[in-house]
Order: sequence, then structure tokens, then C-alpha cells
Amino acid sequence: MPSNELKRKGRGATDFCCTKDNKLCVVKWFDNREVILASTYKCVDLVEPVRRWDKKQRQFIDVSCPQIVKEYNQFMG
Repeated sequence: MPSNELKRKGRGATDFCCTKDNKLCVVKWFDNREVILASTYKCVDLVEPVRRWDKKQRQFIDVSCPQIVKEYNQFMG
């Protein structure tokens, strides 16, 4: 999916592509900007809400987030 389509769908929009044998999965997720991650063991099986600050509303909102992104953020310093 092109980047502008994800942006049009809004925060939490997700697109993914897996190989035929499911050994590699590439996930594109839109938060404030587009995030692209590839994994050999996780895909978008599980999508959970995460809290993100919305600048326009000046409050926290819930945004859907794939498990692969949550794990990446957990282990990054």
C-alpha cells in the first residue's frame, strides 16, 4: 500500500506482506510517520491498542499497534 494511503487511513493503519512459506513478514505501520519492520518470527497476528499523545486534541488516544512494533519498542533503548 502506498504511504499516502496509510496516511489517509490515519494513525494505527497497518499493511503487511508475507512470503509464501511465511518465513519472512514485512509490516508497514503508520503512527505519526510510517514505520517499516521485517521479521522472521512475528507478523501482524496480534494487534493491541497503545497510548499515544495527540497534539491536536492535547490528550492521549488509543492507537492500534501490531505486536512486532511493540516488541521492537520494548527492546530499543
